[in-house]
This record gives sequence, C-alpha cells and structure tokens, in this order.
Amino acid sequence: MSVNETITVGMKKLDVDFMDASVRGLGKALMQLLADATLEVPMTPHDTGRLRGSGSVIVEGALVGVSQDPSQGLGTPGTDPSEFKKGAKSMLSGHASYNTEYAKRTHEVPLNFREEGTGNFYLSAPLKRNGRRYLRVLERELEVAK
Repeated sequence: MSVNETITVGMKKLDVDFMDASVRGLGKALMQLLADATLEVPMTPHDTGRLRGSGSVIVEGALVGVSQDPSQGLGTPGTDPSEFKKGAKSMLSGHASYNTEYAKRTHEVPLNFREEGTGNFYLSAPLKRNGRRYLRVLERELEVAK
C-alpha cells in the first residue's frame, strides 16, 4: 500500500495553454514536495533506500517524475497511473506518493527510526509547512501562460 498526498485545484473550462501550464505547474509543485520529503525534517526514512527510491508524481493520470537522487536506493517508483483517478472534469488532480508495501505504515505509525532527522509524516509535514510555496510554483507556471 502506498502513501500519497494530493493537491487538487478547482477549475472551469480553460484554454489548452492554460491547462497545460496548470498540469506543468502542479507537476513541478509535487516534484518539489517529493524532494522536500527527502531533504527536510522529518525526512523520508532511508534504511535500505527502497522507500526513498520509490517516490513518484502522477498528474491527471500521467507519470510526471520519480525520485531523482540515485543514492536514494533500490526502490521502484509507482509508475502505474491507473492507481490514481483523474480529477473530475472541473478539477486538476496530482499525487506524490511512495510505492512500497510499508510506505503507509512508515508514514502514519510512530516507529523508532534509526536515521537522524527521519520520521513519520514525511509527506504531509512538508505539504503543511510549504503548501503556499507549492501553490506559488503553480502560479508561476500560470503567469507564464498568460
């Protein structure tokens, strides 16, 4: 079972350029969330590296990116967009997630983590802390599309 965080942006009918910019912006924001989950405390636990290496971002049912740092280990990113539903016609939806059988438990259940700075809520903590910054990433892409 994977753990994921979702950012959903409400939209009405938009022209193609604006929609493309929205998808790009949401993808960039979620890739930043994935990076922050590895770089900011509480960091994604490392241990064998499978969890950190299993990160992926999917926007509107399409794979946008995966964990970028090869030193993050042997994990296999979730690359099957069918795991995530597309947003409703008036919504844009994207997911940052980790694809290991223990990702959800590691995220939610208090454990004794061996690596300093790692811990629970490694996705939701940076989303809460940096949510406005992620929205600014999306806004910058929309400004370019104007």
